Amino acid sequence: MRKTVTASICILLVCGCSALSRTLQVPPGSADAVSEAVSIVSPGDTILLMPGVFSGTIEIRASGEPEKPIIIRGSSGNPEEFPVIDGGAFPDDNIFRPAKAYGRNSGSNLQQQGIRIEGASWVVIENIRFVNCWTDVITAENATYITIRNCIMDQCGKRAIRTIGLGTHHILVEDCEWTQNEKVWTEWDWEELHTWSLWHYNGGFYAGDGAGGAIIRRNKISYAYNGLQWFIDDSTGQQQSNIEIYGNRFSQIRDNIIEPEVFAYNLHVYHNQLNSCPRGAISIDGVAGGEILLYGNTSRSTLEECADDFWWTMFKFYYRDTDEYGPAGGYQGKGFLDQPLRIYHNSWLCGQVFADDRRDEDHIRHLCNAIEIDLDLIDSHDLRNPFGFPALHGADYVYDHDCLSGPWPSYFPEKGLEEHGIVTDPGFVDADSDDFRLQPDSPCIDAGTVLPEFTQWFEGSAPDIGAYEGDLLVYGKPFKHKDPPGGRTYVEKPRIVRCFARGRKLAIFFSTDLVPRTITAADVQLVAQGSPAGVLDVLYPGEQRIITLQLDRGIPHGAALELAFKRLPVGLNGQTATMWGADLLVIRIPEEATLLDEMAVAFPP
Repeated sequence: MRKTVTASICILLVCGCSALSRTLQVPPGSADAVSEAVSIVSPGDTILLMPGVFSGTIEIRASGEPEKPIIIRGSSGNPEEFPVIDGGAFPDDNIFRPAKAYGRNSGSNLQQQGIRIEGASWVVIENIRFVNCWTDVITAENATYITIRNCIMDQCGKRAIRTIGLGTHHILVEDCEWTQNEKVWTEWDWEELHTWSLWHYNGGFYAGDGAGGAIIRRNKISYAYNGLQWFIDDSTGQQQSNIEIYGNRFSQIRDNIIEPEVFAYNLHVYHNQLNSCPRGAISIDGVAGGEILLYGNTSRSTLEECADDFWWTMFKFYYRDTDEYGPAGGYQGKGFLDQPLRIYHNSWLCGQVFADDRRDEDHIRHLCNAIEIDLDLIDSHDLRNPFGFPALHGADYVYDHDCLSGPWPSYFPEKGLEEHGIVTDPGFVDADSDDFRLQPDSPCIDAGTVLPEFTQWFEGSAPDIGAYEGDLLVYGKPFKHKDPPGGRTYVEKPRIVRCFARGRKLAIFFSTDLVPRTITAADVQLVAQGSPAGVLDVLYPGEQRIITLQLDRGIPHGAALELAFKRLPVGLNGQTATMWGADLLVIRIPEEATLLDEMAVAFPP
């Protein structure tokens, strides 16, 4: 007979403004008690985990509702007092067995996750520490609108968050920390990690084969084999579409930091710190699909940070003429991007920019990047040249308006590349301390170019080269949802992707178009820096995904907004908007900046 655990749950009734919600306190002990609590809650209820250890796996099969999620939360926001979920497993020789295919280690059939979510939606998980969870810390199967916030995943997990199935979409992971094992960086052999006895570490922070719609932001990932990696192709081309990866810090990553294996569509990777010395910080290796946008990222890769003697490159993007894991023509026999890979406005301190052999990818746009070459890395690893290519074999590529502290490859002029490029030190303020702003006398200031469908504003006579425009990171066109080429598996609920301020106006961008003129000033409640901001008018500037608010005062840069609608906007697709995943940090555009594209629409003269 199953032991009854409900007696250990303390139910507190909390009266909200619009409905009665409950808070259920669960003391430490078996994770089954938490699973039991999940099974009896209603949308809007909170399960409060008290400090201590919860042993086993929490099962989540109950759903909240839009704007009324089920919340599973540690009772304290202090990491020292987080409740601990102990999955009770750690890899050893008795768990992992060699696989028949490729002679690899099979990983494991061990399924002792910290949390397993199946068939659930609108769930929030926050303020929890996870230990001894293998092979995944949290799995989400046929799950939607899941939030994982402010959690610590310590010394565990082939994958921190794994998505399973095309019924899984809209996973938000923010302000979390993940480490696998320091030995991944300091001790273990790369070949063993990549292919053989330690292959069970060959995963990533966010990995899997869901339908996408993910937001991965402001996380810290360190001492891991890969940073972000997803896999498993589908002929319909639907996996992992519409993903934003931004504001994350990666360090001590042994292999690849950003690795979208096989398929990616409408992928935005921006404002990340890629501080490691890996074997390819960004690997677009036989990836199909596109468009992929990489901008405003910075990286500091120096000799002191290298885990071993084999350091490679910032980028690798090519197919394999022969493939040890499958047929020729791409990773596991897959193809090429058929939409552009846009590498715009990044700043690197590194030894080599691109992989130096095999065929490079098609449709590359490499523009307005600032690169300082670490000569010690080049000398130590006998690199052929900073750019790394012996030749360019791909098709439809553009390299221009970049700044490089070393010489261009000799064949660049023959191919008409870097006609406006600069060969000089970019003049970063202090790259060794991650300050990639430009010094006042930097040759990169005003030396870039306006990039169509990307450049939103600039100061001076032209955009700067590199990740910064003045003191602000470069912002490209705000994310917008696009249905994947194989057809959609869900209909996008409009969500807030960005808030920009200029003067006394606040422009709110949504992920998809809205029914126009359905929100009035009376429908909006706004608090900035703890004080109410009066909404005098709601302007509809013409772009249907933008609402511009006329306020009674200006909002400073970096302010965190509290924003509420008495009635949520509705999308042209018939979906009611959601506050799920809303990015409410204000970016203030300088008054003297020249506005372009959607910013010119949002802030008309």
